[in-house]
Amino acid sequence: MLETERAVLLRRFHGGSWRRGSGLWVNGHYVLTADHCVDGADHHVIVGKDQFPAKLLVRTRNVGIDLAVFEVPGLRALEPMPCARIDLSYASKLDDCRVLAFPLWKKQRGRAQLDGYVPTGELSGLRGHGVPLLTFKFTSPLPQGVPSPAGSLEQQDSPWQGASGGVVVHRGHVIGVLRNHALSEGDGSLTFTPISAIDRLDPQLRQRFWLGLGVGEASALPTFPESKALSDRGGFFGGAAGIGPIIRGQLADDLSDSTTVDLGHAGGTDQKLTLTAIAIDLPIQALEDGDDAGGAAAYVIARGDQHSRPSRMVEDPRSIVVLGGPGQGKTTLAQLLCQIYRAALFVGEKTRITPEARALRDELLGGVLDRLDSQAPAVKRWPVYISLDAYADRLADNPDLHLIRYVSDRISRRATGSITVEDLTLWLEQRPWLVVLDGFDEVSDRHAREAVMRQIVKFRARVFDRDADVLIVITSREQGYGNEFDSDRYDVVKLRSLWPDEALAYAERIIAVRHSGDLDQQDKVTSRVTRAVRDDQLVRLIGTPLQVTIMTLLLEKLPVPPRNRYALFREYYEIVFNREKQKNSTDARLIFAHASHLHALHERAGMLLQMRSEQQGSAEAALSTVQLQELAANLLRSLGYSGDDEVAEELARLAVDRLALLTDRPGNSIAFVVRSLQEFMAARWITNRPDADVIANLTILAASAHWRDTWLLAAARVVDEKPYLGDSVLNAVRTAETGYFEYRLRSSAHLAMDLLWERVADKVPVLEKLLVREALHLIRQPPGLHLRTLADVIADAITRTSEVSVMVDAEIESDLGAKGLSAVSALMLCGLWAIQSGPLVGRSRIRLNRVLADLETADTEYRSAVVTLAAVHPLSSLRVFAHEVDDEKLLTISELCGSLPRSAASIEETDRILEHVSKILFAGEMQLSRAMDGSTVVRLESSAVPDLASLDVALRDSRVQAAVAEILDQIPLAYWPVAAFIRRVLGLWLERRPVSDQIVGADFTCL
Repeated sequence: MLETERAVLLRRFHGGSWRRGSGLWVNGHYVLTADHCVDGADHHVIVGKDQFPAKLLVRTRNVGIDLAVFEVPGLRALEPMPCARIDLSYASKLDDCRVLAFPLWKKQRGRAQLDGYVPTGELSGLRGHGVPLLTFKFTSPLPQGVPSPAGSLEQQDSPWQGASGGVVVHRGHVIGVLRNHALSEGDGSLTFTPISAIDRLDPQLRQRFWLGLGVGEASALPTFPESKALSDRGGFFGGAAGIGPIIRGQLADDLSDSTTVDLGHAGGTDQKLTLTAIAIDLPIQALEDGDDAGGAAAYVIARGDQHSRPSRMVEDPRSIVVLGGPGQGKTTLAQLLCQIYRAALFVGEKTRITPEARALRDELLGGVLDRLDSQAPAVKRWPVYISLDAYADRLADNPDLHLIRYVSDRISRRATGSITVEDLTLWLEQRPWLVVLDGFDEVSDRHAREAVMRQIVKFRARVFDRDADVLIVITSREQGYGNEFDSDRYDVVKLRSLWPDEALAYAERIIAVRHSGDLDQQDKVTSRVTRAVRDDQLVRLIGTPLQVTIMTLLLEKLPVPPRNRYALFREYYEIVFNREKQKNSTDARLIFAHASHLHALHERAGMLLQMRSEQQGSAEAALSTVQLQELAANLLRSLGYSGDDEVAEELARLAVDRLALLTDRPGNSIAFVVRSLQEFMAARWITNRPDADVIANLTILAASAHWRDTWLLAAARVVDEKPYLGDSVLNAVRTAETGYFEYRLRSSAHLAMDLLWERVADKVPVLEKLLVREALHLIRQPPGLHLRTLADVIADAITRTSEVSVMVDAEIESDLGAKGLSAVSALMLCGLWAIQSGPLVGRSRIRLNRVLADLETADTEYRSAVVTLAAVHPLSSLRVFAHEVDDEKLLTISELCGSLPRSAASIEETDRILEHVSKILFAGEMQLSRAMDGSTVVRLESSAVPDLASLDVALRDSRVQAAVAEILDQIPLAYWPVAAFIRRVLGLWLERRPVSDQIVGADFTCL
């Protein structure tokens, strides 16, 4: 029942007159209404004959989510009315719906009772931004001559003025708030915003709304119509195509199988660390502004609780891309999400699972979710995990193998029955899915990556065609990621480094599990880890779960931790190796006798697998048992052994069974337990070569994104163990920058920045100053996300060397004074430093104020470049440079490039080349906005990276490179986002060129 006293009339002064609106007293002193009813001033709530002043508690300021809550202290407190969601996944009708509102046709303060129903199978012709508007249809008769004209309830000719904000109630549950007339429904219909639209708000705003409505657990809200719930149709696994039992059985197996974490079996015992015991949520931040966005798992689950059938949405359903560095836990996150959704599917289902699976389910949905500060998924989704490197290998053999076929084949091979593509397509239509595409970065071959991209696009098209409810999550390393997934359809978030307190909390979980019966050992290791996380020089060695895990295992044995990432892996490997060597067993004696051979076998395996994973058709790099034995045999033969196949077999067995850095994988294959160990071993192989080969190979690999982390580990080892080669490393990279693009993109500057981030030279001041000087060349490129890392490493280096501070000050002053491209990048650096802490804050703020004062007299082009910076990179410290804009227009990038001046000798050739490559390289449009001060704001309408493989033929021609480089150099300063985009495309093209066939001394052709 709906108590009539809960209906309230709202009054406010707006637009020079008093306006009326409706609301509902939903909880305590709080009144729910529409957001547009908040506009104006002097708000009052009228209940009967009493009038009370009202103040705003929360509003959306979003025309698409038209909801607001007033706080009215003068009202006595009422018990909260329950809220409910509406299930739109099938056609039905919510009867017994009611609205109490104050439309103008009731005169004075008259209240109208409107009875009606809500059809769940249709949407209003009028939709909000990102949320479907539903229709409330009257069943109660209306007075004669009361029409429902199209448009707003607030329009002057509408007798429905004042009904805005009226709350729709179904069986005593709040389900929505009136907004407009239904455009296509005619008289007797109004549209309303469903209360579930609150789920679309950012977490802080969402929490305030639920608080005002008196809702404690939003995920536990009931859903109507309840009579058609899944449980009444045979549960989640009932119905569709009869394949439910097969999928249910496979899910139960996956739930029980996916329980351990890599590296959990090493470090002093054979104990394994379970996912449920140590799982934490990984902190994320928005890629562009760097703001924290909570935990990754909680973020995905919250997004998964929003239904996303295309027919219900005005905007396209958005997928999620999660970026992170090596060892940050992307794959563990993917596995954890799938486990949580598997567990959720076995709640309330009429099916039996084993006691072990039941205990695992309860642990995942209990203790694990509590640690993640998240609720169990409110929308049950079928989780599909796909390792993209394995999928890419299958695509190499069958380019038409679409994702649904791939999934159906996998299930049919592993399950008790077969599933056809048609079965799975029907399942797609009828059940929500979570599709996790893990390891996009591990598909490094350009042709393989483009093939994977094409299939992802085709899968999304099928989702749209079938009106399916699918949330897609893609993981990738940030290095080499080129915005393949455009911001119009994908939300990109970045895993940030663990803060010291977070790293310590994670380490304490590992320690508690590994030493559950030994409190003294727990105290000893915890004390060592605590000292490590408080050491400023070690902060970057504990920023990922993998690093924390290794550091914790090391500090069980070592009193002092290593100082860089290479040393971290080296110490870990040595502890694992020595643990096995010191045992009193036959295997231990073999390990002792063949120690150098085992070292070399791991290094060769790492190098071979790293090379293979760069090749098309070998993205899921692994060796068969026979291949590993042959690799060992070749090693022995190279050392003068002959006829020692039995020794080779023993070496291969010891590497897998005892040292366990290489491990068995499905399909009788062998690979490293984590990719970072593969890269570490490849780095050891590179740096164990003669000095001339070391420098040659580092030069060859310098620009490759696939080899970047291997390169950094190798360079760190050179600085640590071959310091006399330190200068040669950087000089060799500089000499490689001989091409048109290499010189302009300055790969050596990026590498120098990465080496500073790794702190490989913080004990070698001379080399560190050289690296800083080289990294500062990045200021001469257009602004981009790379400047965030540069700001951090420069701020860090300044704390150790005063000479670096003098060098940086001189560079920034020179760049700002030039008022060119470097000035814009220098300004962004100052903007980044101004919101940090440390010695650069004060100087940066002074410089920002000086630039602001000088901007009025600066030329229009420079002023436009600065205003665009504030728009493209909206840092809080740069807001003073932002301007309101209007007069938007679009211009294609190729049109801009075609209008640039070129030398007479090259005009004809350049135009021919432009015509050839513009549709590929310069795809997209610019949005040009005229700012209030007359400057131009330039934004790229689409920043998606084109098909890089299609650039190969054109850009390998030196004449084409020269023409593109000429265009790049002539783009006006005001259009720097265009230059930044083109540089990024060219950089990605260079980074993804395969280089394995050029490596000196890597002759593994026998395999």
